[in-house]
Amino acid sequence: MEKVKQAKEAMGRRFSSDLAALSVRRHTRPTLSESLEPAQYATACTSRLRHMSAVLDRTISPLGRTRLELFTTTMNTLAQQWLDELLIPSDYGFAGYRHWGFTIYRTGYGPSSNQQWQRLLETIQTSAHDEARSVTESTKEDPTFQELWSLFRLDARSDPALAGLNIDQLRQLYNSSSGEGGQPMNADFNLHRIFLFADDEVLSDPAASIVKCVDADYRAEDYIPRNPRVGGQRYFGWMRMEPRSVAYLWVELGQFNMSDIAPPTIGGSHLVTWKGQL
Repeated sequence: MEKVKQAKEAMGRRFSSDLAALSVRRHTRPTLSESLEPAQYATACTSRLRHMSAVLDRTISPLGRTRLELFTTTMNTLAQQWLDELLIPSDYGFAGYRHWGFTIYRTGYGPSSNQQWQRLLETIQTSAHDEARSVTESTKEDPTFQELWSLFRLDARSDPALAGLNIDQLRQLYNSSSGEGGQPMNADFNLHRIFLFADDEVLSDPAASIVKCVDADYRAEDYIPRNPRVGGQRYFGWMRMEPRSVAYLWVELGQFNMSDIAPPTIGGSHLVTWKGQL
């Protein structure tokens, strides 16, 4: 429950800043989404302002509502906020929504790995749905949540040609946008340039309790401490994580670099599995 609360707070902070700015002056431009490039903000603001105005119109009625009712109503728009952050800007407004989720590569092909691979994918898919609904405080019947969930994709890539590839080779593959399947997910989406992979270690776990997560933009020289007194390098561009935390990872990446949320290594070894908590 703690990681659900943290994910809600992460989205709530972004939502509250927009609402506060709009409450001061109805036609003031709302806080701009971190998920869009600066050059794209002008078109994004029009849609965000229209949405936020609608929220206020619905919550401030002649009958009068308590502050608690107003807070509850606005918090229930978290699913809409998530959708807003997936908008794809164009010269004439918006070109639609991008998908959310991650590309996952399979590099392990040992005995029984086919069954484990399918189990891992099912775990991620099912858990992402439940996590997203918890974070947005939505019901299954909520049309906004249904639209949000329809945009989830797990871009699973399984090919014997991937067998045995290491992290650096996978990172090169991701960044080249080559191979079967074309451009991987989020290759053009700022902080979400992250991918998952399942090697022999992951697929040997009968409980499907781990998956590995890689920062596509990692460069070792950026994380080597300049002052030897602070100790050795703590971040190596990847982490072990629970497959059940994929939706939480997406939310956190809206605010933080992966280097900020990854558990620190111990002597260069990844001994801690990320479970959705900061």
